[in-house]
Amino acid sequence: MSAHIVLTAIVCLATCGPAKIRIWDGDTAWFGDTKIRMVGYDTPEFGERARCPAEARLAEAARRRLAELLAAAAEVQIIPTGGRSYDRTLARVLVDGRDLATILVNEGLASIRTATRATWC
Repeated sequence: MSAHIVLTAIVCLATCGPAKIRIWDGDTAWFGDTKIRMVGYDTPEFGERARCPAEARLAEAARRRLAELLAAAAEVQIIPTGGRSYDRTLARVLVDGRDLATILVNEGLASIRTATRATWC
């Protein structure tokens, strides 16, 4: 797995303004200093957590697509859901008013988040 994908976009959390975004994978990123686990979807795992090479490839595709969506957005809106998971703030993320979960699920790069992990192999 390569280093984080880093970009800058207009991010709206408490206020709107330019923020550095570091993307870890298809559903986790730092928006400025806030680490966000995006809710509503789950993406494949990469590296040692991937169950097969196909999952690792799809994980990288999801990560790249997330970077494309965030980089192209005029505005990224973060809507915290009030929870935390593994030291990450849980939040819905919208790009230009469109939910990232819906986009990535519809493109086959993510699954709707359930109690069990999706099988990507």
